[in-house]
Amino acid sequence: MCCNCFFCGDGRFSVNKKIGLNGTNWTVYEDENVFITPDISPVLKGHFLIVSKEHINSFGNGSREVFLSLQKAMEILVEKVYCQEQVLFFEHGAVISHTAGGCIDHAHLHAIPLEKSIDVDAYIDKHKLLDTPKLKMTYKTMHGFAKERKSYIAYGYSKNDIWIRNADWLPTQFFRLLISNYYPGEYNWRIACKSEYSKELFRETMELAAPLLIYRKEREDNA
Repeated sequence: MCCNCFFCGDGRFSVNKKIGLNGTNWTVYEDENVFITPDISPVLKGHFLIVSKEHINSFGNGSREVFLSLQKAMEILVEKVYCQEQVLFFEHGAVISHTAGGCIDHAHLHAIPLEKSIDVDAYIDKHKLLDTPKLKMTYKTMHGFAKERKSYIAYGYSKNDIWIRNADWLPTQFFRLLISNYYPGEYNWRIACKSEYSKELFRETMELAAPLLIYRKEREDNA
């Protein structure tokens, strides 16, 4: 376990407490490898994170079992929370610390419901940010990047339609910055999380998680 990581051990949810969010435990689903929690500074209502329990830089650094848990968590979010809404999934796969637009060195994948899709590739091409090929995200491709010490971004609108590409450098919090071009607001979570508007979005996102909490309790009761 690493020190000073707010996804690990006693540090988990330390930032939630520091900025004054109500509650003590914001885990809305978990299995042996991952847990789901609302983002502490949601870009939009319904912004969740799928987080690795093991301290690894990216999901590419994890085992096949962690990858399968990630896919299952994505599926559960779609079925229990989002239903028919369009959901953008993305990870800044910072295999090497603070690369690929990442700013937190612990594997976490974002899930954000959008009213209309954002063409990530068109934005990247327009601003000439990357010239690397796009591959289907599988355990093999994701782990392959990590094995070769290549950071990546992963993104898409379905767990079966996620793309991955090498991204050694991108602006920090790249996907938040991208989304802010279509849904105006403060993209920097370290600034936004202190606002009352952000805290209200967090509360509304927790309310959306009610079906997940019921599902979690049913699983625990049947264990």
